[in-house]
Amino acid sequence: MNQNDSDRYADLKEPEKGYIGPTYQYTTREDSYNNSHEKMSGDDLGLGIFKDIPSPAHGRGFEFIDAIKVCINKSFTLKGRACRSELWWFFLGQLLISMVLAFIPIIGQVISLLLTVSLATATVRRLHDRGLSGLLVLLTMIPYFLTPIIMIIAFILFFIGIAGGASGEFNHYQEIIASAGIFLVAFMVIFAIVEITLMLITIIVCILPANSDTNKYGTNPLL
Repeated sequence: MNQNDSDRYADLKEPEKGYIGPTYQYTTREDSYNNSHEKMSGDDLGLGIFKDIPSPAHGRGFEFIDAIKVCINKSFTLKGRACRSELWWFFLGQLLISMVLAFIPIIGQVISLLLTVSLATATVRRLHDRGLSGLLVLLTMIPYFLTPIIMIIAFILFFIGIAGGASGEFNHYQEIIASAGIFLVAFMVIFAIVEITLMLITIIVCILPANSDTNKYGTNPLL
């Protein structure tokens, strides 16, 4: 080693006794998921049935199980916003659970109904995330409940008219009933088309990401 090299390394100190070099800590995706983000608290926990749920903040969103926990906690919460992963993971979970519950009489139907309520409120919050009113969900549900009623009334009136014609007593009154039945069937078909259209619009809107960081319904949950 020449003089220049000696000067170059003159300031270097020998490592302390026991020094084994730099150490690195590696974290798995699960560790990052559970530890690198704050937990949900307060109103975000809704009913508080499930706790210790990682927040969707910092663009992380929810994973499958956490989305189910959050939506069940918020079964009756219409305030606030919901990110896409919250709604669609829960939609998948609700679909799978309902398929299993279909084989369990009464209790299974009650639980399925409660999960449907949770899905409806989650959809409202997802619409809020897009800056839209949750009334769109109500509009899609009105035809859902009224269509079976209209169908029953239509068939009753229709068969009353048919029965009158078969008995040879097809008078003017029964003609009116038969015509009303046909009208109600046509109305039911139109109603069903409107329902499907509204549902498609809702689905498309809920697929889209949030269009603002802050709106009148609150702050983007992914921030």
